[in-house]
Amino acid sequence: MSRRTEAYSPWKKGKVERLNRTVEQQLLQGLPGFTGGPRDARGRLVEQERWTLGRFVVAFADWVVSYNTGYAHSALAARTPLEVWRSDPTPVRALEHQEARWMLLARTTHVVQKDGVHHNSEIYFADELWGMAGEEVGVAHMPHDGRWIEIFHDGRWLATGYPSSELDEDARVRALERRREDEKALRAWARRARRRAQLRVAPITAPGEIHELTPPPPRADSASSYGGATLRLLGLEEQVNRPLEEDEPDGPGCEEEWSR
Repeated sequence: MSRRTEAYSPWKKGKVERLNRTVEQQLLQGLPGFTGGPRDARGRLVEQERWTLGRFVVAFADWVVSYNTGYAHSALAARTPLEVWRSDPTPVRALEHQEARWMLLARTTHVVQKDGVHHNSEIYFADELWGMAGEEVGVAHMPHDGRWIEIFHDGRWLATGYPSSELDEDARVRALERRREDEKALRAWARRARRRAQLRVAPITAPGEIHELTPPPPRADSASSYGGATLRLLGLEEQVNRPLEEDEPDGPGCEEEWSR
C-alpha cells in the first residue's frame, strides 16, 4: 500500500533524499544560477547566463539518460542502473492513474461554494459538483500549475475541475440552466415546507381538527436533498419556517400539496 510522508521529514524517505543529493551534485551545481555558486563581495550571485525552462528540461533529460546508462554505481557492484534493472526478474506493477494522482500532488481541503471550488484565487468547476454546496472536498493540485485540480470526496476521486473562466460556451449555458433549475426547485420546496408548518400549528391558535402530515419522501430530482449549507447560500434558511403570507402567489406544485 502506498503512503504519503509528512513534509520536511527527510529521515522518512532516505532513498528520495539520496536521489535529490545526486541530482544536485552531478547536475544542478554546474548550471547557471545555482544558489551555491560563486558570489561577489556583497554576497550576491555572480551574474551568469540565464536559461529558459525548455533548455533546462532538455539538459535534465540528457542527464537522466547518461546517469542510468553510463554511470557505474559502487553500490551496484560497479554496474549501471540500467544493467541492474534488466537483470531483476521482479515483475513491475503498473501504477493506477488514480493512485498516482493521490500520491504525486499537493493536497488541501475546501468547502464547495454555489459556483464551484475556490482555490488559489480561481474558481474551479465540474458537473459532479452540482448539489454539493456546503460539502467539504479534498483538492489535489500542482502548486505552480492552475490549469486543473483533482477533486476528492470522502476519500475517493470525484472529478477533475477546470477554471470557470476557461469553460466553453456550451458548458456556460449548461451551468446557468442547472443553477436556475436548482434555485427554482429550492424555492418551491421552501414554500411547501412553510405550508406544512402552517397546517401543523393551526389547531394551536384556533379550534379545528389536528392534521398530522407526513412529508413526502425525497425524490432523486427534488431539492429536499439539499442541506442547510445550500439554503444559507441561497438565503432561504430563515424563510423555511416563516408563516405563509395570504397574498403570496402560489408556485408550481402548490395545488398538489393542499389537496393532501
